[in-house]
Amino acid sequence: MFGRNRRRTSILFEAFRLGGAKALSEIYAAHGAVRNAKPVAFPNDMMWWDDERVDSTVDRAYVESHLRPDETLRLDQQLGFGDSLTDDTYFEWIVTKAKRIFLVLVDIGVPDQIFGAVDDSWDDDDLPLPLHQVARLQLRRTKDERLDKKFFERQFTYLMRHLKPGENLVYEDVEIVPLEPLDRRHVGTQASPTHSNVDKVCIPGRPDDIFIRRRISLGNGPGQITEADFLSGIERMRARNNQHVVSLWASYIQQSAGYLLLTPIHEWTLTSVLTTLPPSIKILAKRDRRVLLLDWMHCLADAVASLHNIGLAHGQIKPSNIFLDMDNKIFLGDIDIFGLDPVKQFDQETYDYGPPELSSQIYAEPDEPQRLINRMRRKSSATSPEPSPRRPLPPSPPASPSNTNIISSTLYLPAPAGPPSPTGDPIKGDIYSLGCIYLELLTLFMKRSSRTFSRHRAAKPSTPPSRAAPHADSSFHHNAAEVESWVSSLAKDARQKEDRLFRGATHLLNLTLRMLSPHPMDRPSARFCEERVYEILTNNAGVEGTHCGSARMRRVVGGMVEVARAVPEAGGEAE
Repeated sequence: MFGRNRRRTSILFEAFRLGGAKALSEIYAAHGAVRNAKPVAFPNDMMWWDDERVDSTVDRAYVESHLRPDETLRLDQQLGFGDSLTDDTYFEWIVTKAKRIFLVLVDIGVPDQIFGAVDDSWDDDDLPLPLHQVARLQLRRTKDERLDKKFFERQFTYLMRHLKPGENLVYEDVEIVPLEPLDRRHVGTQASPTHSNVDKVCIPGRPDDIFIRRRISLGNGPGQITEADFLSGIERMRARNNQHVVSLWASYIQQSAGYLLLTPIHEWTLTSVLTTLPPSIKILAKRDRRVLLLDWMHCLADAVASLHNIGLAHGQIKPSNIFLDMDNKIFLGDIDIFGLDPVKQFDQETYDYGPPELSSQIYAEPDEPQRLINRMRRKSSATSPEPSPRRPLPPSPPASPSNTNIISSTLYLPAPAGPPSPTGDPIKGDIYSLGCIYLELLTLFMKRSSRTFSRHRAAKPSTPPSRAAPHADSSFHHNAAEVESWVSSLAKDARQKEDRLFRGATHLLNLTLRMLSPHPMDRPSARFCEERVYEILTNNAGVEGTHCGSARMRRVVGGMVEVARAVPEAGGEAE
């Protein structure tokens, strides 16, 4: 029963009040637990001793119940060291200054020693006492190292140091961290941590304040980082300030490990959404669902731009690392800022959604990107003049029924300066991966299946199986022609719709193609994508009140406050 109810700390507190400590068979608390491990079981007299519980427990009846009759008479005597400086009694000192000391003394079986502690002016502000100083309490007439050690360990039970937003605390090995591990089924069935050193926790008494807790081993060995690097990484994580990126709420260090408390908690991944819409989206009206999908595109662009603005690349933009909460808020998964993510021999999803310059498969046919560019240029020359290679990426022209080929009428691919770099720019790689996500969202927007899209990409005769692509290659970068034909099909369907939302979709498809350029330098920046998506949603799609619309008006760029340019009226020119 207690295992099922360990989240309900108020029930446990009531059980303690009614039946005493021994009425509880097992109390669980967070103490560096890892996912799939049982919560740490503490003795049956363990409780979450916060200030409220301490104050409500130590009263006159409680103190007298742990003293002999002759000792209770002494409670009302004036302090032996008070003289004329104070009129306080022993009881008044206990309830105003030494409640925790008395609780510890009761815990270790020597409550009568409270009088000697008060005579020596000990109070709760002196806690915690280092082990070598506990002997000064003189808990026995003769030195008792075993009892001193017991006091040292048990004092932390009544000294709960609660974490606060933005803090990093260093806990002693014997301290209890006031966090409760949660059973995953209580916080979502489709979203689960992806690391074996990750679990979900909440603050005792506040079961709705849930965090993802990640454990990082500290040291100089393999798979470890130094404490200095951990603290440095925390500072870098604090620099991230975007509601659509998993952020650091607080952190702590204990037992040669660092712990990150991350928020928000996710309920679904984009992978699951692309397969089956969750109930929170299904209940929306049809047009509201469509607006939500388009709004996600703006939110994701703003999130990526906020990372790039401080020099961070995400590097893991893929459906399984994009999350949704119960309110349909979308956000990117955490960045492995410490470089400790396990390296797999082959990650199919990372390969499929990764940029060509970061994939070994692209070099199997080094002329494929250039052939695609030449073919698309030949198509473009029939309908529009080719711009100068140095010309900046222009905005998309207004959608029109006469534009029967979105590729030939709006796509500009400047001549590449050279072949893709073997290493690549991870920031430019983020843009490519984000473009893949955009196309998945637009596919869902047009009521197409992600699985059908994947089969379409892998429809051409595949190259012989290799280590990089052991199965049919459905990656975006290896099937550029198939991606192009899919975009053309979506654009054709969108132009046949009367709703303004679909007019915006054609422009978003054009932007997506720029993001999917095989050459990194041809891709727009994340901030350009954010501004362009906002402009399309506002002017072309008729979407009002985007989720990140107000946040975009003021940004911190290089220490300066930048006011975003106003979006021109439909048909007007930007300043």
